[in-house]
Amino acid sequence: MRRLLAACLITVVGLMGAVVASPASADESGERVRPDCLPNCPDEDLRGRNLVAMVLSRCDVGVPRANFRGADFSRAYLRIAWFECANLRGANMRDANLSSAYMGLADLTNADLVSATMFSTMLHQADLSDADLRWADLRSAKLSWANLTGADLRGANMENAELLDANLTGANFTGAKNCGKALPYGILNGRGCRS
Repeated sequence: MRRLLAACLITVVGLMGAVVASPASADESGERVRPDCLPNCPDEDLRGRNLVAMVLSRCDVGVPRANFRGADFSRAYLRIAWFECANLRGANMRDANLSSAYMGLADLTNADLVSATMFSTMLHQADLSDADLRWADLRSAKLSWANLTGADLRGANMENAELLDANLTGANFTGAKNCGKALPYGILNGRGCRS
């Protein structure tokens, strides 16, 4: 798949031009992320960074295996963004728009994806173990071979989601919408799918 870097739109919304380090990463306090660097920035370490309301559309948001561990992407617009093999462990992506983003092989362990819009997001072989996906919009998401062990999917919309060979051990689907259609073979060791 060809990446459309020329069409990359990068803006920072509501941060007065500053993207500062998260309080959790004291070694980076006061540093700023250069927004012009985000598409390809092998020298930028973005662990724990505050990227709240960042807009990255049609972007390669980092080199393969980029480290966004613990970064705050809450309310960010990440439609069609490229997170292949990215480390997003513990990242806050609450209310983020990740529609049609490519997140194949990404590590989203313990990520906060509450109310995230993930319509048609590609999550093949992604690790979503213990991720919080409550009320997430997973319509038409591609989750084949994904690890959803212990994931919280309460209230998520699973309409037309693909979960072929996904690991659903201990996943909670209580109140999830359309999960019965997304899981035609039933849920093995999961809880709560009654649709």
